[in-house]
Amino acid sequence: ASACLSGNENGVTNAGVMIAGRRCNNPRPENGGNLCEGSDKKYQSCVPEQCSNVKETSVKNFADEVCTRAKAVDSELLGEGLQRISSDPEEACTVWCFKKQGGYKSRGWSFPDGTGCAPGSRIT
Repeated sequence: ASACLSGNENGVTNAGVMIAGRRCNNPRPENGGNLCEGSDKKYQSCVPEQCSNVKETSVKNFADEVCTRAKAVDSELLGEGLQRISSDPEEACTVWCFKKQGGYKSRGWSFPDGTGCAPGSRIT
């Protein structure tokens, strides 16, 4: 689940919507197995008190923090991250980590809810 956050101008601040997500991958459905039932996301609005002790950060700092943690379990990563510019909001909302051998990759990490992900988007 994510924190109660929203973004403005590449920042992450303290108001918005919480989201919890799940993946049907433990165990993965095999040999015609069924996928998980129901939605893979759950949304809940936040009240300011829930957000009062969430530290403000930039998109770059958030991506770097995610990638630094990922580097501890994936030696292919440098520990620095980015937000890719993309017309696909899902891709643009994904945290991408730079690889030591060049390029970047993600394992589905995403920016907090409310972060501006589409090109030119702005959340007020």
